[in-house]
Amino acid sequence: MVAGDLVGGKLGLGKAWASGIIMSFREITALNEVKQIACGPNHMLAIAKGIEKGNKGANDGKPPSDILYAWGGNWKCQLGVETKENQYEPTLVFKKMS
Repeated sequence: MVAGDLVGGKLGLGKAWASGIIMSFREITALNEVKQIACGPNHMLAIAKGIEKGNKGANDGKPPSDILYAWGGNWKCQLGVETKENQYEPTLVFKKMS
């Protein structure tokens, strides 16, 4: 759940939510079960458990993975996603199989 300033996509709610302020909590629906999260003033990182959202398969019979996502301000490539563009929703950075 997130609330606050939407500048630079730092809340991870998608590009439609690119500016303004969210005054009531909203769920980041792009994430599965979140194990850990780190929040900064311009971007966030989260480790989620399970298969990637949008993957219709059952993870191909493999155990669930830990997935590192990043989103928000990225003007110095600080998200590790090989671009300088802000990320407005959780973007896959790394996936480790259990």
